[in-house]
Amino acid sequence: LQESFELPQAEDLKNHLCEDDCQDIYYRFIDGNNEGLFVLDQSSNVISLAQELDREVATSFTLHIAASNSPDATGIPLQTSILVVTVNVREANPRPIFEQDLYTAGISTLDSIGRELLTVRASHTEDDTITYIIDRASMQLDSSLEAVRDSAFTLHATTGVLSLNMQPTASMHGMFEFDVIATDTASAIDTARVKVYLISSQNRVTFIFDNQLETVEQ
Repeated sequence: LQESFELPQAEDLKNHLCEDDCQDIYYRFIDGNNEGLFVLDQSSNVISLAQELDREVATSFTLHIAASNSPDATGIPLQTSILVVTVNVREANPRPIFEQDLYTAGISTLDSIGRELLTVRASHTEDDTITYIIDRASMQLDSSLEAVRDSAFTLHATTGVLSLNMQPTASMHGMFEFDVIATDTASAIDTARVKVYLISSQNRVTFIFDNQLETVEQ
């Protein structure tokens, strides 16, 4: 409710070269403020909020303001004395928001470096640019994974694709657990949790179909 803005002042040709007893100019809403969301100072043409705006209700407002020489004017103003103002409603706290709180994936010794494991995605309340990083300080893992703590994964800064950056071995077990951070151009952030499990090849299920090829093709 502290937001205010001084709008352009109107000029009255009758006041050209006037120094004393000049014509006063007054301002008033003539359209766009039916709900009384805005307040306009009659003399200074400063617009301010009468109540908080909700971006989910409306993202913008178009206001028509007329200038006249009377503070009590009610008639139809000339087109040249009307100012059209567009008020864009911003988020009170613009920020990125992850689509999910938790992302999961599994890896095994059969996987190779470069495999894409998952994609983290965040949207922004004002469509700002978002970049992604792994919060290395948040990493939690089994002792068998300690050697690859800082190098196991890469996260594409713009696409959010998390890729495998090491070769899993049979001696590795447990899981990696860490945060990813989405950041906008104003440094506002959101975080999501990622869990990547080591899956033993012994736990993989192999399906064997006894159908004849002709049966499958039908």
